[in-house]
Amino acid sequence: MKALFAIDKRITIGELMTVVSIVFSAISVLITWRNEQKIQIRENATRTRVEIAKTLNTVNQVIQIQLSFYELIEEDIVEASRIAIVEKEPLTARDYMWEKFYKHRAEVLNIISQNDWEVAYTNLLTYGITADSLYIRSINRLKKLQENQFNLALRAFEKEITDFRPGSSTQTSTLIDRLRKLKIIHRESHLEFAQIATAELNTFCLELIKETDKKLLFQSE
Repeated sequence: MKALFAIDKRITIGELMTVVSIVFSAISVLITWRNEQKIQIRENATRTRVEIAKTLNTVNQVIQIQLSFYELIEEDIVEASRIAIVEKEPLTARDYMWEKFYKHRAEVLNIISQNDWEVAYTNLLTYGITADSLYIRSINRLKKLQENQFNLALRAFEKEITDFRPGSSTQTSTLIDRLRKLKIIHRESHLEFAQIATAELNTFCLELIKETDKKLLFQSE
């Protein structure tokens, strides 16, 4: 008996070409999609790394601003030494130095306050990176460090000026050199402790920056 229905197993060249064309089109779309995904991942990872670097740079800029205090007192060192040696008024020189210390500290704090550094970590939250507690801990350490180093330097300068006993042939440069040495010692100490204060944040940020694109984005989700 003749079958009611039969499947024609013959495939024409035209049909084969259509199938091949569809397969290649699908492959092409898939490759394009995967490439676009890779580009998107790379771009997102790059933006995330840039934001991490900007946040870390903000903290490092604040440290440099704090350290600029020691450069601001350079001219005051010269003048205080002149008052102490030439005018033979060590107490006046001490008071002069006190006044300048507080003046320059106010200048430094004013510059820092204009940086919005205390909320810089919020930019990382946009990229899913929760570093707020680590960041806040670091800036609080820097604030305390600045105050401590300021007081230590102030007392050291006061003692050096009032305890200095010039001889009959002592030049102003002698006291200037001693005060400059103090300045260098306290600046180096300040920098060392600032690096310790921000070590956790630095390590956290640098490790994130070095991660692969996918791992960086996964961690920041």
